[in-house]
Amino acid sequence: DGVTDGDEVRLGTDPLTADTSFTTEESGDELSDLNPLTIDVSAVTDAEGAGTLIVEQLVSTDSPALSPGSLGYLAPAYSLTSDGSLEEATITFTYDPSLAQHNESFLPAIYWYDADEGELVEVPDQIRTENTVTAKVTHFSEYGLFDKDIIDKYRAKWMIPTREQYETDENGDGIPDIVAQWLND
Repeated sequence: DGVTDGDEVRLGTDPLTADTSFTTEESGDELSDLNPLTIDVSAVTDAEGAGTLIVEQLVSTDSPALSPGSLGYLAPAYSLTSDGSLEEATITFTYDPSLAQHNESFLPAIYWYDADEGELVEVPDQIRTENTVTAKVTHFSEYGLFDKDIIDKYRAKWMIPTREQYETDENGDGIPDIVAQWLND
């Protein structure tokens, strides 16, 4: 399967069985006063990615969307990379409850940074429990936990549509519904 016997033993797989995918788990730093957010990642990759998952906190970034002071920013984001191809990863952010104190309507959500579009994109199907948010993803990227309530309020106030709103064309006329709505208002 392309993975050395030693790596297979370290990963907990059988060196005598040819596997097509491998699960690697990595965690960020522990929660602390200086680190109000941590991440746990369980990634299923191909053989080239076996054991090569890198989870790196972005201390400084060229992206304004991931920087302190950006809309809904809570704490530094994380970059997820590997030498191989990702089949699926489960990301769990655990946050200090003090992050919720700034907003009564606090709604933590995982977003990924789309560098081509220069925007944050909300990851679908998130599960929120006490002080954690979990979601499954299918690509490596930069991921962060943001206050969805603040982002949604800003987008509504300034009428900044989401990518999904731009792509929705219910009547099939070739004009996104959000644009048709603006034209009719």
